[in-house]
Amino acid sequence: NEWLRAKKSLTVLDTRNWYESKLGTFKGAVAPPIQNFTELKQFLANSEIPRDKPLLMVFTGGIRCEKALPEVRRLGFEQVYQLDGGILNYFASKDSAEFEGECFVFDHRVAVGHDLAPSSRYRLCPHCGNPAEAVVSCGRCGSSAVVCNDCLARPERVSCSKNCAHHLARQEGLGNNVQR
Repeated sequence: NEWLRAKKSLTVLDTRNWYESKLGTFKGAVAPPIQNFTELKQFLANSEIPRDKPLLMVFTGGIRCEKALPEVRRLGFEQVYQLDGGILNYFASKDSAEFEGECFVFDHRVAVGHDLAPSSRYRLCPHCGNPAEAVVSCGRCGSSAVVCNDCLARPERVSCSKNCAHHLARQEGLGNNVQR
């Protein structure tokens, strides 16, 4: 935290995918709008991030930064650092004040808070699998569900499951427009 607060010319780069950093990231971090980690190289190659200033890469737990480090150096970044143990380790420290929001995790918890407790805010969208927080009543069966904002924009996806979405689409005459 002292380093993050003291380095005025430091760039914090969140190496995670857009849907991960959308739930939370470090204050002032650059969060690339990437779908897949493999897109990070292209983002950095085209970015205006200063290559002669310190770059701190952050990630959930470890693997991505190790994979990215050689490539980032090949792109001309001179001073590259990694957050030791990732965001999850940072949360385990006593002061995680420089991180805003929750940290996406790749399991049933969806995200964890600063105390590493499972999120009470986010669930997985039953349609696309992205983090979701919009509570809806299924348009077909009436069950309560949590759907992401992208799926919420599609009438047949105001539903609790892919099965109910399929039946709603048939009912609405959307037929083959339903993505599975």
